[in-house]
Amino acid sequence: MPNRAISKSPLLFVNVDGVLTSARTYWRDHTHVRDALDPVALQLLQKFCKETKLTVVIASVWSGFMPTAEQWRAEFKHAKLDIPVVDVLALPKNGVPCWPTLVESYMQERPGIPYALLIDDAVAKNKDWVVHVNALTGLTTVELLKVATLLVPGTRVVSELTSLNRAFKS
Repeated sequence: MPNRAISKSPLLFVNVDGVLTSARTYWRDHTHVRDALDPVALQLLQKFCKETKLTVVIASVWSGFMPTAEQWRAEFKHAKLDIPVVDVLALPKNGVPCWPTLVESYMQERPGIPYALLIDDAVAKNKDWVVHVNALTGLTTVELLKVATLLVPGTRVVSELTSLNRAFKS
C-alpha cells in the first residue's frame, strides 16, 4: 500500500521505461533491475532532485515487481545514488495503467502541491504537467528544464539548464 503521508515539496512522477532506461542500456544483458537502468539518467535525476528539493514517485509498470519506495531507495543506494523516492503508484487491478489518470487521482489527496510526470509515452498531450521523454535517449537536460520550468520557475536551476541546453544547440 502506498505511503499516503503528504509531502510539502513538489512531486516528480517518474515512469521508468524510456525515462530511466534508454537505448544505451535496454539491449544489454539484464541479470538485475539495475542493469536495465541508465546510469546517465539516474545521475541527472539525482542531481536535479538535490538541486530542486523535488521528491520522486515511481509511476511505472516496474511497480509490479518493486512496489515500495523502500525497495527503490535500496536499489538506488546499491548503485551509490540518493534519489528521494517517497512513494510508488500501484498498477491498477486490470493491469492497464493510464499514468496521467493515476497521477491525477493521487494528487487529489494533495491539493496545492505542484507536480509533473516524466513519461516516454505520448499520453495526455493536453496536460501541461506531462513532460515527454524520447525513449531512445532516456532522460536528458531538455526534459529536466521543462520540469524545472513547471515546478521551480525562476530558480537558478532553470537558468543553468537553459544555458546548458543552449550550449549544446550551438
